[in-house]
Amino acid sequence: MTGEPQVARSRSQNIATLLTPFTAFLLAETIHASGVLAVVTCVVTCGLIMSQTGPRIGRADTRQQTTAFWTLVTYLLNGALFVLVGLEAQTTIRNLTSVALTVPNSAARTTPLTAEGHS
Repeated sequence: MTGEPQVARSRSQNIATLLTPFTAFLLAETIHASGVLAVVTCVVTCGLIMSQTGPRIGRADTRQQTTAFWTLVTYLLNGALFVLVGLEAQTTIRNLTSVALTVPNSAARTTPLTAEGHS
């Protein structure tokens, strides 16, 4: 069966693209650096490198599977984020009181600038 190694190769490349940012984060945290900056740098650098070398070293079926994989992951993360924001908004709205709605915030208490104040 010649299809088996190709599937395993695509799967291992998908796992590598998933674990690379986590590895960058953990390495940065180990040396007490910013994990977020490490992930952003890693993603930008790897993205630039793969955009230039990917078509030459990778197979088309692997790229298609990787694109489908990340489309699914993006869809699932967006759905989870939508649910989490909905739960948080529900809790926030339940905790509002009539006093919290009527007390003006600090931006509303600032005095307006008049023409006489400017020279």
